[in-house]
Amino acid sequence: GGSQPEETTFVQGQAANITDDSGAQVKLTPTIEDETDVNGNPILDANGNPLNNSGTLTVLTYPIARSVNNTGGGGVVIVRVDSTRGVQVRTSGGSAEIGTINAGTADPGPGLVFNVSGDTLNPDAGPDGIVGTGDDPFELDPNSINTMGVDLKGGRIDVFMIQGTNFQSIRNRTPGEIVNTRIGTVGLLEGTTLGIANSSLRPGMDVEGTAVADNPGSSEVEGDTFPFLHAKNAIVINGGTEANPAVVDLRATQSIGNVMIVGRAQNITANADGAGVKGVFEGIVGAIYAKGQLRSVNVGEGLMPSGTGNLGRAGIYCAAQAGSATTGLGRVEKVTNQGLNSDIRGDIVASQGVGTIALTDGSIINSDIEVLTASGAQTAVHTGSGADLSASLEFGGFAVITLDGAIDNIVTKGSGGIIGLLTRAANMGAVTSTGGFGIANSTFTVLGNGRFGAVTADGYGIRGCFWRGGQSIDSMTALGNGHRLTTSAFEPGVLLSGSLAIDPFFGTKPNPLTDLYVMTGTTPQAPQRKGVSAGGSIDLTALLVSRDVGTIKANTMRAALFNIGNNLSSISTDDYMDSVQLTAGRVDTIAIGKDALRNSLVVSGPVGNVYVGGSFRGTSSLAAGGPSGTIGTFTTGRSLYGNVSASQSIGTIRVGTVYGSQGTHSGGGLTKFVTNGDFVTSAVLDVNKTLQQLIIGGDFEDGAIVKAGVFGTTTIVGDNKGDLVTK
Repeated sequence: GGSQPEETTFVQGQAANITDDSGAQVKLTPTIEDETDVNGNPILDANGNPLNNSGTLTVLTYPIARSVNNTGGGGVVIVRVDSTRGVQVRTSGGSAEIGTINAGTADPGPGLVFNVSGDTLNPDAGPDGIVGTGDDPFELDPNSINTMGVDLKGGRIDVFMIQGTNFQSIRNRTPGEIVNTRIGTVGLLEGTTLGIANSSLRPGMDVEGTAVADNPGSSEVEGDTFPFLHAKNAIVINGGTEANPAVVDLRATQSIGNVMIVGRAQNITANADGAGVKGVFEGIVGAIYAKGQLRSVNVGEGLMPSGTGNLGRAGIYCAAQAGSATTGLGRVEKVTNQGLNSDIRGDIVASQGVGTIALTDGSIINSDIEVLTASGAQTAVHTGSGADLSASLEFGGFAVITLDGAIDNIVTKGSGGIIGLLTRAANMGAVTSTGGFGIANSTFTVLGNGRFGAVTADGYGIRGCFWRGGQSIDSMTALGNGHRLTTSAFEPGVLLSGSLAIDPFFGTKPNPLTDLYVMTGTTPQAPQRKGVSAGGSIDLTALLVSRDVGTIKANTMRAALFNIGNNLSSISTDDYMDSVQLTAGRVDTIAIGKDALRNSLVVSGPVGNVYVGGSFRGTSSLAAGGPSGTIGTFTTGRSLYGNVSASQSIGTIRVGTVYGSQGTHSGGGLTKFVTNGDFVTSAVLDVNKTLQQLIIGGDFEDGAIVKAGVFGTTTIVGDNKGDLVTK
């Protein structure tokens, strides 16, 4: 023909039959609807003809000439499809590509409403049981009879852009893409991939439009605002305001790329069919950003890394201008995965709060989970744009932790765990990793008056971690029993160095923030290492809080630092404690299963009961100082060579074998001292006031000294060659 684009408007309700340039037969059908009354009878016009509310199509095509080598040609490119209502697309005999679908130009679809099923007398209040808060569910308006939507079926159909106002559904049920949308609200938006475009001419080459993506319902141009940078492809959904519902279900059977939402998103799911495709990563590969609320995100096969540049290459982000925990605005409520090899490597960042991160057989790997803003004060009004979250950049600017912004809890169950995690929030709930390798090389930060919940880890335990700031922590527990673990038994996502020189996700060499083999110094050929592979340790870990700690418990503790401003309920090991520095205001219980060596335990107030199952070696010390510096009981199963001191008094010291300490001291009295073995040469026991009872079950060797203000009863079973000195 004239080699010009051809635009055709069809009769209302008429379908268009097109031959795509691929040869595929494409049938375009507008929404067909005869108007009926409440009884289902046709409504007639003045002439007795049935009234019809079907859509009208206008289709723009471009003809394709024969190729220069005579190998192809004919058919048309479908540049644009306009429908006054919805549209169905059916293909056969091949695949088709459509530039733009504009639907509902004259008749928008149903909106989204809270109070499920429209029951205003008995509304669904959501999990918290309170109507009008941030968890009230929403759905398509059940009172609407408008079925406006886009439905693609048949052979593969790729659509570059879908535009319109409100939709009941947009469904690409073919293996094809929906690359961009610019729509209002939607009940269901699904496709094989969303927000991603790949060239059909050059496999692996990305395709993008010319204009920067934008959600016209917000003040910023999202495509040029963090977490994006010149982003041109995106699923754009506009609920009107950040508090309004925007989308009920957004799901891809494979991957999800960039998503920009104004309003609340109820469910976002990657790899929604749960079926893996070999060689395809079916997870979140772009940035999901909402100005409003993200209620539930399932990452499918995983969340890709955010990168170290000046954008978030992938991640989950949520901001709000008027956010709060009550309204749910500015929050990411729940992030889950779908099982083995489904890992979180990208950032999860919100301006007001993060709810639950819950993984099964997956790991959190070198990810940041944060509640912060880039504004100058915690109480400042957020801009409500992604710029609020830019401080989450790996090399970003000054970050301000949002006042009252919390991370509720982080849980991994199964063969995975937590490695290389960074969290920042006003408060941090429970962190639990069970069934896998535990928690390694991670940092947890809260505000000075913030609180940490209970920390529980299986596998190797808690290693190379840092808890900073905060008023208190409920507890810290490493659950393992000391048995040697096999590194290769854990999930493959943290074992990449066993087969790859470069981590394909981060593009760097595997390192202690991403890889268990590197962290433990093991290999696939030698997956166990003496002194490293034992389970249940708290190693190379620091805990700094200004007030209280509940319990700290592990099989072993090594090279750990505990700075506790006020009270510690108990610290205990089943096996040894080595190179632990403890500073606290008060400690109720210290229980060490076997030997204590190279430990420095300093308490400014009282210490309750101390038990050492093995020896309290000469490199260790315990001091209770201050006006209330007392020790209730101190018991060892074997020898006591380290120094034990209290500024006021000690109740009982009981030594299982040999006493050899040269600096054990009571500033007041000592009720009872018992050693079942010898009191050896150069050993000293110094009591400023009364030593009520002294029992030496072995020899009191020459050169050994006991000093006391007043001696009560003294019993020496063996040779008595030492000195009793009255002060």
